[in-house]
Amino acid sequence: MAAIFFIFIFFSCRKDKKPKEGAVSVQAFYFDTTSLRYLPLKFADNQKYLYRDSFLIAFVNRIYFTTIDDSTRIELLPYKYMLIDMSKRRFYDYRHFSDTAACVDSFEYGKTKTKRAFGWDLFAKNTEMEIQLPPHPLPDTVIGGVRFKRVLGRSNVTDSAGQSFTATSVLYCASDPMPHPLQLNDVMSKKIGLPVLRSESEFRRAKTMQQIVQLSDSLTAFEQKVFDAWIKRAKATYADSVHRSH
Repeated sequence: MAAIFFIFIFFSCRKDKKPKEGAVSVQAFYFDTTSLRYLPLKFADNQKYLYRDSFLIAFVNRIYFTTIDDSTRIELLPYKYMLIDMSKRRFYDYRHFSDTAACVDSFEYGKTKTKRAFGWDLFAKNTEMEIQLPPHPLPDTVIGGVRFKRVLGRSNVTDSAGQSFTATSVLYCASDPMPHPLQLNDVMSKKIGLPVLRSESEFRRAKTMQQIVQLSDSLTAFEQKVFDAWIKRAKATYADSVHRSH
């Protein structure tokens, strides 16, 4: 759908002397015309990420359908955990969030049948994401104590039926450096020079919003333990793959 071209999530790693660690959530909403408010998308995968330097751990959910006596229940439940080595573009799948859990699969981005390892593609450079018309600056705003610079952008979009229309998006850019390494819309973040952390998009009167919310600026002792074990295992796996390739 053309509506989602603004809301893919991407990673940008900024060099910083002090370690970066914590947790963020990527949340999706729709605009309810009755209450005139943004409401959470019921079965959207509001992805949670832990981050430490150039590594991420994604909490990947999946929609499950359960039918009992002609009644179907839909649930969004944990599916797997994924360690992502951003510097080497490698993924490591785990079924359990534990320092003793076994890695069930590992692969390099772009060398598998499924290039998008889960709901978001952290590395794609899809030109449809780019706002094609020059962005227009809007007044700054403050949300949750964070000051954002805003720009209004427009893109000319053609749908699957061949009909053309204009989609608009208000991008909220962090005016100060953020502790976490995630951002929305890598293409526009680089053009603007600031990370896009919130995007309000509208097409054909339908409005959606996505934002990155900081959950914590530190990791728990258990989360650190998991990172230690998984990163150690990932480095060993990578070294072994390099050795076997020569």
